[in-house]
Amino acid sequence: MQVTLVAGECDLHVYLATSAESDEFNSTGQLPARSFGCPGRTLTTNEAVNNILILNQGPVSEPYNMSVYSYSITTPYAWVAIPGTALALTGLILIVPRVVLHQTLRLKDEFDLKREKERK
Repeated sequence: MQVTLVAGECDLHVYLATSAESDEFNSTGQLPARSFGCPGRTLTTNEAVNNILILNQGPVSEPYNMSVYSYSITTPYAWVAIPGTALALTGLILIVPRVVLHQTLRLKDEFDLKREKERK
């Protein structure tokens, strides 16, 4: 997940929380460890995020814009290519020799025809 904050001032801080960290924040007020503010406006994490907490530590309300990109990790489908590769190789093994043999026989017939014409 990648979270990006666009704000005018440095008073806004964003905290990424799991459900347990969010419950702890609601009961005790302890903020989660994963956070970012003014120095870095983007945070990327591979861990689970259930809640995003935005804390304004300034004296006045402040407009902001936040974008969140969430990516899911999926299983690659490379294993599907194994049967396809086997089929492609089998097809090549069966087709290429036939084509080469056919072209070779055709070439031989052309040369034989030329020889017969030259002899006559």
